[in-house]
Amino acid sequence: MSGRRSDAAGVSHWWPTPARPSDHFTAAELSRSADLHGPVRRVRMSALVARAALLVAGSVVVTVGPLADRLADAALGVRAAVGAIVVVLAFRLPEPVARRRLSRLPQVELVAGERVAPGAVAAAKAGPILALTVVASALLGRLVDPSSGWLVVAGSVAVALVAGIVSTGIQVQRVTPLTAPPTWERLVERSGAAGVVEFGALPGPGSSARLNACALGYRSPRRILVSPAVLHSAPSQDHTDAVDHGSEVDGTGPATATRPAQTRPARLPPAPAEFVVAHELHHLAGRHPEAQLALGAVVVAGAVGAVAALGPTGWPWSLLGADPSDPAALPLTVLVAVAGGLATRIPVAWALRGLERVADGGAIDAVGVPGRADARGLLLGAGAELAPPRWSRLLAGHPAPAQRLEYLARRRSAAPGSRPG
Repeated sequence: MSGRRSDAAGVSHWWPTPARPSDHFTAAELSRSADLHGPVRRVRMSALVARAALLVAGSVVVTVGPLADRLADAALGVRAAVGAIVVVLAFRLPEPVARRRLSRLPQVELVAGERVAPGAVAAAKAGPILALTVVASALLGRLVDPSSGWLVVAGSVAVALVAGIVSTGIQVQRVTPLTAPPTWERLVERSGAAGVVEFGALPGPGSSARLNACALGYRSPRRILVSPAVLHSAPSQDHTDAVDHGSEVDGTGPATATRPAQTRPARLPPAPAEFVVAHELHHLAGRHPEAQLALGAVVVAGAVGAVAALGPTGWPWSLLGADPSDPAALPLTVLVAVAGGLATRIPVAWALRGLERVADGGAIDAVGVPGRADARGLLLGAGAELAPPRWSRLLAGHPAPAQRLEYLARRRSAAPGSRPG
């Protein structure tokens, strides 16, 4: 399924299906979604702007004025440590403000963080400073050298890939295994997912009432993590294989032994939980976790590559009279990297949305098209923004809810003998 450009209904996986939210959701549903997501989006956007502003302010402080004069005479390690501290503060200071603003929203419930020992808190704060110091002192000088800057990009991508594989392996080992219902075992065989696929509990509070699931792992055993709602909704028998047998000619007996002619019925729509599991299984069958890992490395390459490409030009460091190879200019360097990663995220998000449509198409081929009411219930229960703004859709890793419903509606109308949802 993943190798084809479009499905049986002629709908491309890699081009968004045109859709209007008002065609699939009521005005009341759209209003509730806007009331919930609008303030949250504004808080997150203000936090992003605050981080960028703090990075710019920190860049000015360490490159212009009395502090810059003192840093110019300081050792390399001192300049790197100051630049790293500015970067850490720029990323950490907006967090409590954003959390406080979110906590005041009546429709948002923040999940309390786990309690950690004071030593762990100190290590968590010192870790980024130490890491950025090492990067600034060991790599930054080479990063702006055209002869070696792209080697640093390749090294950063390799580190990102290894870190992603290791962290995912740790997550897989920590998963609480679940006994899969027999219907899910048949779905595994039907999906064509290579290797051993096991099921586990989706960690984290706040998801038990929703039909949530995710695919995890790059080698056997790979896991499908499901919420309790998905597990409890598993049908006792595979109703997608159930056929309402009509009368048919009995070709196995004598010519005189006949039954009335068969009327082939339509396949029943799948249960919502069954479609969710089939969707995740087709992520594994299409090697989508590996593709997502590679796409994450592309974002890293875009971030580091922006510094490597702009470093020899001296811009935008020249605006402040800074030297891009000076680790004291690390805040501005990080800002360039963030901008490069954000720009790279746009085509990466387009590819991620295509993978989601491929998984939807594979699930449809395996279990059928969910009914319209069931599909709407899935998307409404997931809590996604029903009418996200255009810029938000550009950066989203999943298609907009209206686009997914439109895709399912076209597949449903193209299915032979399909039953109304």
